[in-house]
Amino acid sequence: MNRCTECEFGYWFDNTETVCIDFCPTGSVYDSNTNSGKCTTDGRDYDILDFVFDCVTPITDTTDEVIQRYFARDSSPYDIDDYDDNGQGSSAACYSYELYGGANAKAIEQDDPTPIPDRGYWFNGECKFLTLEGYVPSLSLQYTSWLKPHHGYGTLYDYTPVVQANQAQHSYNELYMWDGEEVCWESSHGNLYKCLDVDIDLYEWHQYTFITEVWRGVAEYEVYKDTEEVSYSYGNPSINRMYDEVDFTFGAGIKHRAAGLDDDWFYKGF
Repeated sequence: MNRCTECEFGYWFDNTETVCIDFCPTGSVYDSNTNSGKCTTDGRDYDILDFVFDCVTPITDTTDEVIQRYFARDSSPYDIDDYDDNGQGSSAACYSYELYGGANAKAIEQDDPTPIPDRGYWFNGECKFLTLEGYVPSLSLQYTSWLKPHHGYGTLYDYTPVVQANQAQHSYNELYMWDGEEVCWESSHGNLYKCLDVDIDLYEWHQYTFITEVWRGVAEYEVYKDTEEVSYSYGNPSINRMYDEVDFTFGAGIKHRAAGLDDDWFYKGF
């Protein structure tokens, strides 16, 4: 059995009823309405992250447009009033997060992906990535993006518990491409991983969707390519870890058992 069956005082189940935690992942909130002893959502917080990399006018009274490289999103505190007249109030979660290029939210630097009109962000496979700040992933996670890979290896996303600057990182959850033929979910030094066969077409645009769906310790993995399911695996033990505060990057992964990002695993492409 790959799950908790009950929680000690001061802890409760996550929304997948797999682990005991004293927080709730982004998009969910402790169920104080029915006291079910777990995190829950009102169903309106499923698509939490949704970004379109488009041209915007960043400064008032200017006409010059640039491709956006900074996004901020938030959801107001959940309303304890009975918004849908069901007698239970609301379970909508309160959260806020930021997405920006590189490691610096307020400045464009060398590690920012290069914006190219009508194409998107260019990741050079050497130093460029996106940072997502303030988002705490659930064990169930879906990632959808238009991608045009230029290399068969590379990190799609990686998140780790927050550590002090320049301190070695020993825990992580990661999704990456392997040799243009597989995508792999991996957790904690490669001790736990799951790979699915997927043909990654280099230099071609496709919409890819990678899904991890967990319920009571059992994980389902699915991959869609241009809305068509191309690979799946059901009945797997859940392998990802859950952290109350994370460092989250797109296009780059951390060094395992060391500090900093892994130079060999930067994503290359759009």
